[in-house]
Amino acid sequence: MVRFKHSTVGINDYYCTILNDNEKVGYCKYRIDNDWSNDIYISFIFINENKRRLGFGTKLVKELKSKYNLLWDYRFTAIGRKWYESLIEFKII
Repeated sequence: MVRFKHSTVGINDYYCTILNDNEKVGYCKYRIDNDWSNDIYISFIFINENKRRLGFGTKLVKELKSKYNLLWDYRFTAIGRKWYESLIEFKII
């Protein structure tokens, strides 16, 4: 079962550990622009190499999207760009 453990690492900065059956499979860093906004900026999402392409990053995006308005800086790796485009293609974001 996939779980997300969110923790504060600064005033508006957050770290999210992605767990699958209590095994850490990745993490994410994001920030809330200000206290009155529902917008978050995702700094990066990292999934362990042996756990990629199993839907963990997508599940994280769905989790965050259910709570916040997602904003992106559009600085992606080549793999990240393809993944981001697939999120758009499948109407996840």
